[in-house]
Amino acid sequence: KYISGLKPRKWADQLTHSESSLEFKFDNAIDGETGVRIVYTNTSGAADSVTMSNTENTIAVNNIDTTKAYHYYSLHKPVPTAIDDFVSPAVDLRTALMLEFKKSGWTIVESSGEEAAHGASNLIDNNSTTAWHSQAGVGTPQWVTIDMESPKYIDGFYYINHPTNNGGGPKSVKFEVSQDNVSWVTVLQTDVSESYFRQRLPLVETTIARFVKVSVVDTKSATATQTQMVEIDAYNVQNVSGDNGYINSAPISLVNAKAPYIGDGSNPFPTLGAFRMQKMVGWTHSSNAVVTYDNNGPTFSLFVAPAWGLPAVANAKVHQSVDLQPGDYVLNIRSGTADGPGEVYGVVSTGVSLPDFDAVPTDPTTIGYRNLVENQSKTVEILIQVTEPTRVNLGFVYNLRSQYAATGTPWTSFKVIQLDLAKVN
Repeated sequence: KYISGLKPRKWADQLTHSESSLEFKFDNAIDGETGVRIVYTNTSGAADSVTMSNTENTIAVNNIDTTKAYHYYSLHKPVPTAIDDFVSPAVDLRTALMLEFKKSGWTIVESSGEEAAHGASNLIDNNSTTAWHSQAGVGTPQWVTIDMESPKYIDGFYYINHPTNNGGGPKSVKFEVSQDNVSWVTVLQTDVSESYFRQRLPLVETTIARFVKVSVVDTKSATATQTQMVEIDAYNVQNVSGDNGYINSAPISLVNAKAPYIGDGSNPFPTLGAFRMQKMVGWTHSSNAVVTYDNNGPTFSLFVAPAWGLPAVANAKVHQSVDLQPGDYVLNIRSGTADGPGEVYGVVSTGVSLPDFDAVPTDPTTIGYRNLVENQSKTVEILIQVTEPTRVNLGFVYNLRSQYAATGTPWTSFKVIQLDLAKVN
C-alpha cells in the first residue's frame, strides 16, 4: 500500500539554455519525499542521472541528449531513519512539457487583418476585456495564426464571445493545427453560440501541434464585413492555457419569472372567459399593458385583441426591479413565438422605468437589450456589469398590432417562456 500510494512531485517548468542544457523547476516537496531524480541519456550516449534534494525547487541538467527520452521520479522514505529509498511512478518530462501550455510565451504569427486598437495579440492576452477585431470592410474567412512556442497536447479549445457582438459575431469557427506553420490539418469546424460564458469546443481525438490557426468561417449576419473574438484557450487532460471568460454562475431570485406563472386575479378582458386574461403578479405594467397573463396554461403572454376591443399597443412596458451589488451578471430570456405583427425588446436598464421603445438602443439608462422577435423560440443573454450597488429594471418594451385584416385572427400575442438572472465569474 505504501509503494502504490507514492506520487511524484509536481513538475512546474522547463527552461532551455542550449540544445544540451536544460533547467527544470518543480513545486515544493510533498510529504515523505527526500528528493527528485532526473534520468536521461547524456551527449556521450550513456545513461545518466542527477538528484535534487527535497529543499530545492530547481535543478540544471547539462550534457543531456534532448532527442532521447528523459524522465523523473520522486524518492521517498516511509520514516526518516529508513535505509532504502522508494520511488514514485516516473513522469516523462517531454510529455510534461507538452502538457503545459505556458500561454505567456505564445505569439501571433500573422492574421488576416486587424484594427490598430484591437490587434490579434488580444486573442491570447488572458484578458477578457480586450478583443481582436478583424479588418473592417473584409468578409469571411478571417483568421489568426498562433505559435505556442513548442508542440503541445491538445484535446480541445475554449472560445469567448465578444460582449457587443451582433451580426458580425462568429457563427462558425475552424481550428487548424501544424507543426511547422506550413502543412495544416483541420481538427475542428463547429458553430458557436452568442453566450457570454466560456464555450468548450472538444476535438474528436487528441492532437499534438505547435501552431494553431483559428478562422471565422461564417458570421451571424451574411452581410457582415468585420468580426470579433475575445480570447482563445487550449486544454488537454491535465491543463488549460487560461481561466478566461465566465465559468461559474450563482442564481439571483426573480419574481414570477418562470412557470408556473401566477396572475393577479384581475379580469381586464372577460371576452375570452372570466378571469382568464390577467396581469402578471410581481411585474410593473404601463397603463397600456393591459394583459400579460393567460390562465389557459398558464402562460406569460403579451396580448392584445383589437378586433375584440382590446386595443393594439405602442411602447407598452412590463418590468420588475432588482437590487444588484457590484459584479457581473447575465440575464437569460427564453422566448416563445409571436402570433401576429409586432416588435418586442428584452431590456435591462437603470432609472425609474424602462426606456421608451424608439430610444432603447441609444438611451443612456439602457444597460443591454435584445430583439426577441428576431430570436423566437431561442434563449438570449444580456450582460449586466455594475460597479456599485445599483437597482436595475428588467423586462419588455413592445408594440403589438392587429393581424385581423390580414389573417382573420382577432388577437396578437408574444409568449415569454422564462427569465433567469445569475451572477457570473
